[in-house]
Amino acid sequence: MLSFLRFLFKKDSKNKLPPNEAVNNLTDDNNFSVKEKNLSRILFKEATQLKKENQYGAACRKLEEAFSAASDDEIVLKDRMRLPMYLQLAGKNDEAWQAFNELNVTYIDVFSQAELANQMRIFLQKEKNFRHALLFESWAICKELVRDNMNIFRIHENADMYSSMGLKINFDEKTPLGYTKKGNPIFDSSLRMFEDRISSAKSSEVVEKRIERLVSKSNMKGSCLEIASTLSNYLSTNEEYKLDEVKNILQKFD
Repeated sequence: MLSFLRFLFKKDSKNKLPPNEAVNNLTDDNNFSVKEKNLSRILFKEATQLKKENQYGAACRKLEEAFSAASDDEIVLKDRMRLPMYLQLAGKNDEAWQAFNELNVTYIDVFSQAELANQMRIFLQKEKNFRHALLFESWAICKELVRDNMNIFRIHENADMYSSMGLKINFDEKTPLGYTKKGNPIFDSSLRMFEDRISSAKSSEVVEKRIERLVSKSNMKGSCLEIASTLSNYLSTNEEYKLDEVKNILQKFD
């Protein structure tokens, strides 16, 4: 079915112009015109309607039209991820997974990677491929940790920048919550939020809660607690995570 090894690596329209005529009456001096922007949004809405009508193949084609009509910087990842999910509904699972693979090599920032891992888990869960869904739920945890660590890194970076520029930012915190490697104080209260979130996400209790349903449906040999504890240890003792390593951990419980 899916080639996983390839990854490893209605409102009243009266008195309104028809969509095309309405679009044709829009102009703008920017390189990417208002006309084009509205055309892509219209096409996205049409794709949604086709999906609601169970016309999945047509909905996929309409999404492709919308992508072609819009500029790259106008389309967000959430828009792009609609295509593989629609392809899945159309029964084109291999094409859908390939679409996810392509997104994975295009959207490589830590924030997009966390979104993708979670959406791929949802895709696999809909396929009732629970073992691979478990893998991608575990991978999503990894990617979320990377994302939150990046947020902390940026908080430290900003603190150093404020100090070097002599800026005094009015944060709620009056006493430092920490210090950068350069010794500059950090007053941004979101530091504690991210630190607490990371600590919680790595705990075996939270990991167990996230994976227990998929473990149950996967008929794994080990208990959910054993799997969660092993994953928690991996998350806590590594600064970088690899999909192959997470896969190997789970295979021990096959």
